Amino acid sequence: DTVDSLLLSIIPVDKYTFKPCPIASTFIDSSNVLMKIIQSIQYVLQNCAGFQFLNCTMEELELDCKHVLNFICADSVFDGLMHTEVPVDDAVSEAFRMLNTPDSEQRSLRQGMSPHACMVVSILVQWFVRYLCKRLIQVMTPEALTIHRGKIASTYITNYLQFQVHFSLKTLISTFFRTLQIDGDSSCKPTKLLCYTRSSSLLHKLPMVYPNDDSRVEESEKLSRESVQELVFDTDGNVMILKLSHQSSAASIMDVLKDFTRNKSTNILLIIVNMQDMSIKAINHVRIMIEEAENNSQLKNKLYVLLLHFSPSDKYYPTLFLSGWDHHYIDTISSNSEKGILDVEYWFKQCCFLQTHTEPDDSLTCTLRSLLHECISIISSQVTFGNADHRKAPFNTKVSLSERKTLLHQLLFTKRVGIILCDRFRSYWTPSIMASYVEQAARFSHSKQSTLSITAPIHTSVKILFFDFMVHMIALINHHCNLDLLFASDCSQPVEQLFGDILRIYPIPSFEQLEKLNNIHIASHISIPDQLPTFPFFHMILKQMDQLVENGREEINKTIDLLTESTPSVASKTILNVLEKIAEKGDSDDCLSITWKAINSSQDLWHRYFNDFTYYKMNLLCTSELDLQHGLVTSMLHVNNDLNNCRKMLRLHAYISEYQVNVAKMTTVLRPLGIINRTLGSLHANMKALPAESNNFQPDYAFIVTGFIIDVLFDALAAISLSEIDTTKAANQLKNWQCVYKDTLTLPSMKEHIYGSLSLCNAQRTELKDKFDIMQ
Repeated sequence: DTVDSLLLSIIPVDKYTFKPCPIASTFIDSSNVLMKIIQSIQYVLQNCAGFQFLNCTMEELELDCKHVLNFICADSVFDGLMHTEVPVDDAVSEAFRMLNTPDSEQRSLRQGMSPHACMVVSILVQWFVRYLCKRLIQVMTPEALTIHRGKIASTYITNYLQFQVHFSLKTLISTFFRTLQIDGDSSCKPTKLLCYTRSSSLLHKLPMVYPNDDSRVEESEKLSRESVQELVFDTDGNVMILKLSHQSSAASIMDVLKDFTRNKSTNILLIIVNMQDMSIKAINHVRIMIEEAENNSQLKNKLYVLLLHFSPSDKYYPTLFLSGWDHHYIDTISSNSEKGILDVEYWFKQCCFLQTHTEPDDSLTCTLRSLLHECISIISSQVTFGNADHRKAPFNTKVSLSERKTLLHQLLFTKRVGIILCDRFRSYWTPSIMASYVEQAARFSHSKQSTLSITAPIHTSVKILFFDFMVHMIALINHHCNLDLLFASDCSQPVEQLFGDILRIYPIPSFEQLEKLNNIHIASHISIPDQLPTFPFFHMILKQMDQLVENGREEINKTIDLLTESTPSVASKTILNVLEKIAEKGDSDDCLSITWKAINSSQDLWHRYFNDFTYYKMNLLCTSELDLQHGLVTSMLHVNNDLNNCRKMLRLHAYISEYQVNVAKMTTVLRPLGIINRTLGSLHANMKALPAESNNFQPDYAFIVTGFIIDVLFDALAAISLSEIDTTKAANQLKNWQCVYKDTLTLPSMKEHIYGSLSLCNAQRTELKDKFDIMQ
């Protein structure tokens, strides 16, 4: 019945007489021979034979030509003719003369037809079949297109997704209304649209009657106006809306139609019909009433839209084509009407592998960013944060739920962590992944297991995965209190920049792992260390650097002679050479390379890394370059000031394994010395310069450290003003100094170092021995 009605809506009535007329060459503006022929055929059928065809754009006509050409070129004779000069007017005229001849006389005419006229007849058949199929797929559901796409010619799929509208009522109405405003043959422009869709909550947002003249419902009228602009048409004053269930009789419907046809300022009438309350016969009657109202109207170029929404449980919907009506299936009323609804039309284009669709999917990124607001409540309830004092951990601090949401809002938007994670999540959705989700949703909807449009299950799946991804990533990033760094009072621009750069390539779970995260959320306990990291993602960078050193050590072990003893210094220098070569190559998409580049251009980042390194790797607290610990560590690990920051960082890791034991021994000594530094102010001993590095010479670290400690203690004692020895302040300073001095010298390792070093005789050792004797 559907196909029969389509044919009857196109072909002329029985008594229509063919009227030969010259082909209007002015309508043909193309160097494409096939396009000229098709335009001529359509012109003759409309103006000479009374056929009724709807206009199409030049882009769509070019696609029609591509489709027809594949069939025409399958015939070798026609293929050859297409590469010659074709007399289009003569061939089309000859073909239609034969077609208009009675059957009894056609046989002799066929035998005398020219090859060009025969080709025109073949083109006519192929083009007419394509036109009918294009009209039929306008009422095809997206899920059917997805499931059966392997059996459908690609040109039909392209036509469905690029030249037809199935995912927005507003876009459909706007497209056809613009067509009516263009000058041209009005008989080729549909003025009446019949749209089919599933029942949707969006339909309930539209008013029962619009506009409503009742002044008592001013607030309701405002909401109605916003809904009309959002779902139907931008200019709400140009629209009338009527829900048929609101009308009690056919007379009241006719009154609305008459008002619409007489209103000069309103050009779009939308009639919404709930098919659970209305029979097919009643709909046919409404269609007749619309046609009568249009025929009696003095005003032209008005658009009538009849929207039928069916229960999701209905497997079929009646589709009968009528002359002057255009029919469309709408999967969803508006893909952009609700916050966070993704552009599923793009997904279909990816699913059906349209080669002509190359635009980036900005809509998915926008959708994800709109979902960030919903993420805040989910993250705050499913991720465990620390309960530290605000001064110690500004993010992992004990706050109320509302304050936690405020912190998360700042993190996701102001600090741009959420924006970056949206882009990371977007990277999952390759065309193949999109295709699998669209096909899964299509089969689910096609089997009637779902009561929703195909847009809904796709959107729901993406939304759930996105929330799981955000919960997982925020918990993972916050594991070592990395997020507190962004809220610290001393957070600088280089720190924020490096944090964002690393986050853009931060390891994320694979898509298969992400799917398994569904309903399994991380809520691990957060332990707050005594000192929070001040360098972005310090623990991750430290682990990667240690692994790099270990890999270099393994490579060295493969080449050295195991029977020949190798000094630690030689091994460390070799590892350093390996690290420097890796740093020189530097992969821009690697976390370490980004860190090396950033730390090389920022002194602030270098200080932060050094302080974190000495604290977490050596258990030493270095707050500035003037700290006692800082001087000892830089000297022992060959971190010279004339090196760039990247090379300093590499030396820290290359030499730490060699001198780890020596540095660890000094930890217990440096802690009490730090008390003097904090008590007496900025009093710091000058470190004795280390000898130049040599493969054959090892520095006397026992003497260097002994001299360093004696100098620090002696300078601290000398700094106490003896003239104010009776004052409370000086007395306390002297008391503190005495405690530290005793604590230091009672260490067994210190006794061994001091007495062993001072027993040797030279100028430097004599000076140290004199200082030691004075303190004793």
